[in-house]
Amino acid sequence: MNKKDLGLTKEILEKFYLKERKTTKEISILYSCCHETIVKRLRKFKIPVRLPAHLELSKEAREKISLSRLGKKHSVAAKKKISFWRKGKFKRENNKNWKGGRIKVNGYILLRLPEHPKAKNGYVGEHIVIMEKILGRFLIKKELVHHRNKIRDDNREKNLKLFVNQSKHIRFHNLQRGKKK
Repeated sequence: MNKKDLGLTKEILEKFYLKERKTTKEISILYSCCHETIVKRLRKFKIPVRLPAHLELSKEAREKISLSRLGKKHSVAAKKKISFWRKGKFKRENNKNWKGGRIKVNGYILLRLPEHPKAKNGYVGEHIVIMEKILGRFLIKKELVHHRNKIRDDNREKNLKLFVNQSKHIRFHNLQRGKKK
């Protein structure tokens, strides 16, 4: 008899392991091999491997265990695994709350334009984009857009004013308040 050919066929393993409920150790003694070989053959023939007898649980016991886990928190390691497998699955268009890349932060409407030169974390103010369309160019680093009526989400063309730098913007506000410099 060849070392690899023990005469263990799928039918023989099903007879001993499933019908007679012999353990892998008992079958290995009958065929003079180690029980790992029997486990490998079971897997090869796609026969489900049982838990050791001392670990096997009844259906009721399994249900009790699953009920006892209700309301329990995941461990840090489990959370990391869950996070790893979910990454990217609910981003942007896949998220039920996706609004086409248009969000509101601190009263300003931001648009998702990751390639824009003034983008921060992939978003740029809608008022900046509108002013750039009016001018036909990107804004220079020091230029800023002011809302005339002080309503941050009112991005109509007539409500927007361009300032060359922060100094001019502050001077404008000081003049509005009656503080002349």
